[in-house]
Amino acid sequence: MIVRDATRADIANLSRVEMTATRAAYAEILLAEAAPAFGIEESFEAWNWIFDCMATENNFVLAAFGVGDELTGFISAGPERTGDPIYIGEVYDLSVAPTYHRLGIGRQLILAAAQTFLDRGIESMIVSAWAKSARTCGLYTSVGGYPIRLGRAEISSEFFDIITYGWRNISSINK
Repeated sequence: MIVRDATRADIANLSRVEMTATRAAYAEILLAEAAPAFGIEESFEAWNWIFDCMATENNFVLAAFGVGDELTGFISAGPERTGDPIYIGEVYDLSVAPTYHRLGIGRQLILAAAQTFLDRGIESMIVSAWAKSARTCGLYTSVGGYPIRLGRAEISSEFFDIITYGWRNISSINK
């Protein structure tokens, strides 16, 4: 597996992975009918906006590629968005195509994001997950994340718990 900076040339594949991973997560964890109804055009627009903002907002997107250069997952991250004085970096999205779950891709993407943060002088980070997602919560715990915050999100008039995991010192992340 290769992890590298994503580029605009990857937008079609980033959109594909994001849509399949998000729909699978919503069907498994939340409500199938709550899955985002966005299409490929909306996803392309969103990814173009992300790439437009990357330079000015110090964000980054890393993409994982498997056999045959197939994009299998990605992670987008940047500065923590609420002004938390302890946790300076934030993982905004980690998505792995469902056919590639349980192969260590998410772990490798977390480790690569941690290294990117360290290279930028950022030594702490957070990431949030649906509390019902034992697989995702297990991943974050396995690489040394600690639950630091509980929250709730409303989707289709239902409320779902969210756990935020934090690493105060990502240089000691569990590899």
